[in-house]
Amino acid sequence: TRNQLKFSHLTSLTEPEEEKELPDLVALVAHHSSEQNATILALTDAFEPDMDVEVFDEIPFNSKDKYSGLSCQKDGKTCHLILGALESLSPHLSKDANAKAEAIQHQQKGFRNLILATLADKDAAEGLKVAMQKRAALKPLALLSLNDEIRPAIESVLQQFYARDIQLKIISGD
Repeated sequence: TRNQLKFSHLTSLTEPEEEKELPDLVALVAHHSSEQNATILALTDAFEPDMDVEVFDEIPFNSKDKYSGLSCQKDGKTCHLILGALESLSPHLSKDANAKAEAIQHQQKGFRNLILATLADKDAAEGLKVAMQKRAALKPLALLSLNDEIRPAIESVLQQFYARDIQLKIISGD
């Protein structure tokens, strides 16, 4: 791939009356995260910033946990958001929510899919990291799908490997 992730689309996992807030919540995570990895940069490019936010807690992304999070004050309300891979967040989701997210993710094959979720009980008095360590229940809000363009010459490169009877094994950090 070109290693240039781009946001593709957002699939709501929440109630219809909450859907209008989803772009603002994605923007909040993207523009207020201290982490500036390829995923966050793709979301930053796709969503307009919301500057009226005060972040007071953050879980930086790490490859072991495969999620990041922010706690903030927005419009006088406390908001706790988690962005991560479904496989890492599924222990925090209800059985029904997990099944729904898995079904939608299955339809989105070929994309890098992430779940945007919020704490189900809205309480993180001990901090967001402690809440996640204690397996706090999450309410999924959206599935975010990103993609990366395949390099144009890859077909001829693969054909050359095949012609030389070279078996290809791909090792990915994903």
